[in-house]
Amino acid sequence: SRLLLVDLVVDLVAACIVLLLIVADVAGAGAAAAAPPPPPPPDDESSGASASSASILLDDPPAADPAPSEIRRMEREAYAASARSNNNNPSDARRAWLKLLRSHPRSLTARIQLSILLLSDPDPSTNERAASYIEESFDPSEVDELLPVPGNRAFALAQTAGRYRWQNREYRSARIMLDKAKAAKPDDLCTDMLLASMIDVFPASIEDADGSMKSYDEGMDDLIRRSVEAERRGGGKKLALDKTTISTVPGARPDPYVHCLSTLFYHSFYYRSDAASTAAKHYRVASSVWPGLVSHDSKLLDEQGELLSVPRGDDRPCAVGDRKLRLGVASGFLSEHSSVTDDFQGVLRNLDRSVFEVTYIYFNERNSDASELVRSRDGDRYREYRREGDGHGWMKGARSEIAHMNLDVLLYLDLTMSTFAHRMAMSKLAPVQAVSHGHPVTSGMPRSTMDYYVSWGAAELPPEVARTHYTEELLLLPSESMHQYYDRRVVADIKDGTQRSAIDGMPFSNLIDSGRSSLLPDVDPSFNWYLCMQKPFKLHPEFDTMACSIHKSDPAAVVLLHEEDRPSNRDIFRRRLENAGCDMNRVKFIPPRPHHELLALYSMSDVILDSYPAGGCTTTREVLELGKAVVTLPARYLGSRWSLGYYSILNDTSLDEMVVASTPEEYVRLAVRLGTNADGTR
Repeated sequence: SRLLLVDLVVDLVAACIVLLLIVADVAGAGAAAAAPPPPPPPDDESSGASASSASILLDDPPAADPAPSEIRRMEREAYAASARSNNNNPSDARRAWLKLLRSHPRSLTARIQLSILLLSDPDPSTNERAASYIEESFDPSEVDELLPVPGNRAFALAQTAGRYRWQNREYRSARIMLDKAKAAKPDDLCTDMLLASMIDVFPASIEDADGSMKSYDEGMDDLIRRSVEAERRGGGKKLALDKTTISTVPGARPDPYVHCLSTLFYHSFYYRSDAASTAAKHYRVASSVWPGLVSHDSKLLDEQGELLSVPRGDDRPCAVGDRKLRLGVASGFLSEHSSVTDDFQGVLRNLDRSVFEVTYIYFNERNSDASELVRSRDGDRYREYRREGDGHGWMKGARSEIAHMNLDVLLYLDLTMSTFAHRMAMSKLAPVQAVSHGHPVTSGMPRSTMDYYVSWGAAELPPEVARTHYTEELLLLPSESMHQYYDRRVVADIKDGTQRSAIDGMPFSNLIDSGRSSLLPDVDPSFNWYLCMQKPFKLHPEFDTMACSIHKSDPAAVVLLHEEDRPSNRDIFRRRLENAGCDMNRVKFIPPRPHHELLALYSMSDVILDSYPAGGCTTTREVLELGKAVVTLPARYLGSRWSLGYYSILNDTSLDEMVVASTPEEYVRLAVRLGTNADGTR
């Protein structure tokens, strides 16, 4: 989520353009005296006034409104301070504009200039203030004059704020600002793509969730229709972004793909939609706007330039002669203790190197050091790719290198969490390409490019149903055995039996011995604790009714939930629970905890609740390791069925009857049965 903010900082040219446009706009709005030319934007690496100092200035009681001539004098002083900053130290400029805003709280000019200066600060709270300044610039209750709409100035600012809100999962605020960007520049394709591809991460109701996905389908269908029409009219030419527009909006030029097209990541939590269909639309739009992303290895094309077909079914080739099979393993998350590394490292370490020649390919989008897994084994090869320069230029060299590896199989461990990996996978670089469950949702790519999705039979519906969830051909690992090696996340000291976290190395037995109040002093230790520490965006409104029904069935129940970090989404989540009938005095929100404290919390809780509709995977394994059980309600997609898969491996019918529900009502009944322990089942 920080990538866009970095891009906002480094795109100095774009900031210059915005400054010039804004000054021209304000001058044309009837200023009594022309402001001097705007200064260059602050330097990327310069340090400015801290967020706390900005808050102090803004919190001071505003002086009486100065006369217009005094306002213009203060504006000239602020512009002069910006000029003196000369890209090296914008703190003087910030102070000058904050002084003007304190003296004249309804100043449009001050808000605009401050928003640009504050976007260069690495402090998230300062970026938040910058976005708020932009939003206030469109609010007549906050400023005396509004930016003209339509207009380039209003467009650039509104799209910047809208994109910032979306990256922070604030769907409603994002749509408000992007609608303003649309009004300011109705024909901008980037805005249309953002409005079409966003989905609501924190829907306020089931109806809102369905409405969000309906908006996605309609918006993406419209973009696809426009692409087909443009191709027909232009003799093969598809949709194209306006390069002038991209250079105008801060943050857009370094990577328009990331800026203009929302990720597929959150689709894995929408279980009421058709995942294969929505993901396929994403691919069609991306490949239309950026056709260069589909650039196959020439060795894999026939004389007409079409991809050679891969034999399927019983005709699938396995033999490569006397040599080893060249396997590429690619991911954007090959860093230490990432969920992808933790899930796959056992399998990858234990591959028979007399059969496989392994090359790890790390698309390092987050500038995180590679894990020990990919660097430690003699004989394995390793290649890392980072973005260099703007746009997709870096991909050309990466594609060429990977194609020249002459891999037999290129396996992507995940695709919808990394925009680098997702874009690279749009090109066929090996005869067989596959993706697995590093993130449990289809890539949306055609089978001619992405041949297979490798899943686990124990966590899927019957094959004839499950295969409809993927655009790839579905391959299933055997249901009767674990789909991966399991590295224990709880370790016991051989000498004294003290339990420690394998992740942070800290003991947690002492926390358990100290009692519940030592960990959660604000929660009544005598109550029955029902715990769900999955991230709140995995809890869709269907979960709310189940959680609140536990309250109604167990008067001594307290439901413990993971706290959401964004205040606006936190409020939505609270209102949802209130509307579902929860006793909010018996709902406690818990901030993120170190891993050892999380293990202690699992151990001390009476019931562990699986999230719904997207369930837990690593969490369930940890809970089982501690001798506890997770109450689960499997839904139709892979991401909701991990717990069911693990219970199938335990193969205990009586246990299944106590923890695996088939309806929301049964989920509540099973949870309360364990929580109250009336019949000793716990």
